[in-house]
Amino acid sequence: MYSANGQFKLSQNFVGIPIETKNTDGFVGDKYLYPDWMTGHVLQEDGKHINDMSLKYDLYNDIVIFNSTDNVPMAFKYPLKEFQLMHKKSLAEPFSLFKNGFPPFGKYTAKSFYQVLTEGKTTLVKKPYKSIIESMPYGESELKKTFGFNELYFLHHNGQMVKIQKNKSSVLEVFEDKKSELIEFIKDKKLGMKSDPDLVAVVNQYNALKGHASVSR
Repeated sequence: MYSANGQFKLSQNFVGIPIETKNTDGFVGDKYLYPDWMTGHVLQEDGKHINDMSLKYDLYNDIVIFNSTDNVPMAFKYPLKEFQLMHKKSLAEPFSLFKNGFPPFGKYTAKSFYQVLTEGKTTLVKKPYKSIIESMPYGESELKKTFGFNELYFLHHNGQMVKIQKNKSSVLEVFEDKKSELIEFIKDKKLGMKSDPDLVAVVNQYNALKGHASVSR
């Protein structure tokens, strides 16, 4: 993905490298989670924190890039462990937290980033991604390539990544040992189980029933 040739030193002990990704010229849409640069913070695998950077999350290539002081997009030379994207004050969530290091699942590896929704003994994450949708518009001779956005949801439960759907039965199948208590909780709270906050509430309740606190993001 990256070229190690031509390293750019941004500040003391901090080095950025040029970006090399697949050519997506002519594709409809963009490959980023958010199209604009966002203020964010990163934590490298070596434990170094770097705050208040201009970041973009490239979903198609699953990499984080930053805007240098010379307004040149660059990749990180050293691997990242996690990063945050700060939202506008008008939004309900002040920031989004992304981490890697989860067990492999399908095409996703320990290097894949997931958005952490709530952390605890059982952790709820989602995997936003973009893929290419090809279509042949009527009357045209060339394929139209469009970035399509989607999300997958997982529970990091008992050391494994378990893929779930945004519905009650899918979640309760994983939490079979506390199923009756959670059914009452969902009914009492009138949770439709179709939104992120509803999923977070149920995972937090499960962790509480197991005697473990959760930290929601």
